[in-house]
Amino acid sequence: MPEPDPDDHTRVDEADVVRDFVRLWSLVDPTGAAHVRVARQIGDATRRIAEGWLDVWDEVAQPGPTTQGAPTVGPRANPEDPTDPEQNPSIGMSAVARRLVALVHERQVEATLTARIIALAGSGDAVEGYGKAAVVGTAGEVEHASALIHTLRFGNFFRKAVGAKSYLSFTNVRGGPNCSISIPMTGRTPAETAAEVKRTTPYSPSWSVTARPDKPSSAARSVMSSTVEAPCRNEKLVWLWSSA
Repeated sequence: MPEPDPDDHTRVDEADVVRDFVRLWSLVDPTGAAHVRVARQIGDATRRIAEGWLDVWDEVAQPGPTTQGAPTVGPRANPEDPTDPEQNPSIGMSAVARRLVALVHERQVEATLTARIIALAGSGDAVEGYGKAAVVGTAGEVEHASALIHTLRFGNFFRKAVGAKSYLSFTNVRGGPNCSISIPMTGRTPAETAAEVKRTTPYSPSWSVTARPDKPSSAARSVMSSTVEAPCRNEKLVWLWSSA
């Protein structure tokens, strides 16, 4: 990637992205070698995408020196106002390119993670049951954890990979470092799920409605009818409506 001009000032959003990137990688590799390797991979992949995209555009659209990237062939050739996105498709193409790269990256991560999970199990047929869980810190809300794992794209992708039909059961909790978490397991088929339910453990209330030393039973009961301290109702709605 080209080096930035030392006289240029990095935008705030760009600086935030770079700072978060370095911070997260430093949590697993304080030496800094890992984030340098990944940064080079990102830079190389981005360069190839950008150059390849522009090469094909130049070849097919054949923009002229005065069209500001607009095509000189096809139904939108030589627009009167090349700054108008409706007349110059190259403007919209740039925005679509950024969205498409993000979409492809997300799909590739889903496919790669699923493939690695199945590889650890041996095969999709070896998976008898599955579930999912998420943890959010004490300063967050359960909905933050829920948003990470409640996506039909992931659920459908994983079910197809293991040849299953049942939805992915789930649990979301809020806690501090080293907090425990349980992952409910669902059988691959509805029949297996029904058999699993019959021998399930006794009901245990959600953390959000369980009495604790700092929250007696009376307070826990009030939480059940309130959405201020704990999203109990929202958790129930997510359970009822989630199919992933």
